[in-house]
Amino acid sequence: MKRILILTAIFHLSFCSYLVAGDLCELARNVIKNKLAEEVKVERCISSYRDFDKLGSCALVDVISRNSGNFDFLVDCEEEKRFWLNVTYLVRRKIARAKEFIPRGDLVKGKYEVVETWISPKDLYKVADIGSIDMARARRNIAKGSLISTMDVEIPYAVKSGEIVKVIYSNGIVSIETIGIAKSSGRIGDVVKVQNLSSGIIFAGKVVERKVVEVM
Repeated sequence: MKRILILTAIFHLSFCSYLVAGDLCELARNVIKNKLAEEVKVERCISSYRDFDKLGSCALVDVISRNSGNFDFLVDCEEEKRFWLNVTYLVRRKIARAKEFIPRGDLVKGKYEVVETWISPKDLYKVADIGSIDMARARRNIAKGSLISTMDVEIPYAVKSGEIVKVIYSNGIVSIETIGIAKSSGRIGDVVKVQNLSSGIIFAGKVVERKVVEVM
């Protein structure tokens, strides 16, 4: 049934689309906000029905997350009229911005500032990780005022395969530290494999600092 709804939505929104504003978009924004549990900003609302503004009271009766950054809503109005509403939204994220010109090959540390901005969820993978950007070098010239993306910098591995790393295990009450051998490489935020030196057991851990892994 959901597959039919998705195909119907895509058909309608592809062949007859009308920009929407006002209460209907705000209602959709609140639904998305609650589903994602974070603040969102509506970038665009598109309706499959031209005279939506002449209708009476309307309600969102079904919602489909079509892809990252988009939601499709089935709208039901008093006049027994139904139509599709497509909403493109943005999320707020902290991003590094160059506060001076950074030449290719230079370390980025000390040459950027952290700013908050609205960004499409589909572009989040392009954002350079704030936690590891201090270790990065510019892989190309970065202009002053530019938002720094993953294409702009080369971030080295925080953990390299074969090196000794500190392993932290915490259950919220007790924290235990030991050492292990990294069996794979990763940057801050990546999941790597680590072998316990005592037992030989291999487990997965998240890289949290240079040569520091937290057991998942």
